[in-house]
Amino acid sequence: LIQVQRVNFRSDTSSIADRLSDLRTTNNGQIKVVVAPTHLLPVNLTINEGVTNPADLPGGVVADGTGDILLETRSPAQDVILNAAVLSGTGHITLSAYDDLDQNANVQTGGLGTIYVLAGNNVADGLLGIDMQTGTATTSGGGNIRLVADHEGDVRLGLVNAGNGSGDVSILAERRI
Repeated sequence: LIQVQRVNFRSDTSSIADRLSDLRTTNNGQIKVVVAPTHLLPVNLTINEGVTNPADLPGGVVADGTGDILLETRSPAQDVILNAAVLSGTGHITLSAYDDLDQNANVQTGGLGTIYVLAGNNVADGLLGIDMQTGTATTSGGGNIRLVADHEGDVRLGLVNAGNGSGDVSILAERRI
């Protein structure tokens, strides 16, 4: 949800809110979304599947070819919530949450693209770190994958697959895996 304040001629303001529908690139384009609010209210970065149309491919965030993806929340923002797939052709993917990462959809890159997932776990709440829901996968085509849950964080695993044997997987949690 994108919300802005429109300044009207009468010197008052009106709120305008709209939802984005998928983030996609072509020609090896990169995608970078960083939520760093200037107010003190906690907000999440939530990726949902957008409006379906005949030309639409699955995925909430899709970078073409070697395009890299960065999805990040900074204080006082909190969680990164993936309700739709995050996909890159062969680019690198970084998912960095100030607090927790809730993975309800797949994260995938091909070739030697790498995946780095960080849950800072900086807020005491019900979710503690990285939570991969049953049936979700984090996969590469041979690039390395690293999952990190800081500050007494847990990692609840779905499937983590670094491809054809050339990629390595590193999972770090300050509490449980």
